Amino acid sequence: MELFKPDELSLGTAVSKLQAEIHSLGIADIRVSKEVAELEVAANQAGKANFVGEHFRRTLNTFAPDHVLWIGLYDENDRCVVTCGSRLDYASGWSLQHLIQQYFERVFQSEDGEPVSLSKASVSCVSTFTGKSVYVGEGHVNKGYRGRNLLALAQRLLIISAYVRWDPELIYGFMRPDKIFNNYHLDWGYSVAKPTAIIWEKPPAEASLHDLYFVGLGVEGVRRLCSDPLLVGLSRSRESSRTESLHREGFAVGQ
Repeated sequence: MELFKPDELSLGTAVSKLQAEIHSLGIADIRVSKEVAELEVAANQAGKANFVGEHFRRTLNTFAPDHVLWIGLYDENDRCVVTCGSRLDYASGWSLQHLIQQYFERVFQSEDGEPVSLSKASVSCVSTFTGKSVYVGEGHVNKGYRGRNLLALAQRLLIISAYVRWDPELIYGFMRPDKIFNNYHLDWGYSVAKPTAIIWEKPPAEASLHDLYFVGLGVEGVRRLCSDPLLVGLSRSRESSRTESLHREGFAVGQ
């Protein structure tokens, strides 16, 4: 694993390049925080309808100190216009697969108001991950700032920042199929996409959660991201990316 880790210089250079690009697109300030209460205020400023989603909602989660890291992009009026958040996931003795299954069944509700139910085969691609992992989500862009690629840049910056803070073996999230088909996962820095990650036996009321992809990158993926944080090479490989292997970085995708 040490062989694939990015060095401190490449991590710092990648952060500097991303920050410079974000500022060039009309952002006055980039703020990093570990306080969920501050994320709630920022999401409200950015115009997010539900302030924060389930993964960062304090009524559904108990966050230990230093288990959350989020980034906010602010305009010249000191108003947050972009948010994205990450949280450290680690449960000694459990696999990430078991942790995700337990979490989803606890926080999401079906149409009848009862808890959802997942197949035991859900997220089998991470059944062997038992170390530290980081969930990334809570992305939102104010309507007036869309079309500038700001969320993708913020997501990449957060991925690298979360890696530096926690040194996880995996950084992951979930995406809807329409986002995958438009290569958002690649734009946001992920290198692996696994379809039908969550297999519902009793689905949630929210239809957008029904066909989620699992997206992620490991240590080698972070190193690749640091080598090209602005993804200059992505456009040259856009066509081939649609058929990228799900076996990259040793993911056990489960046939």
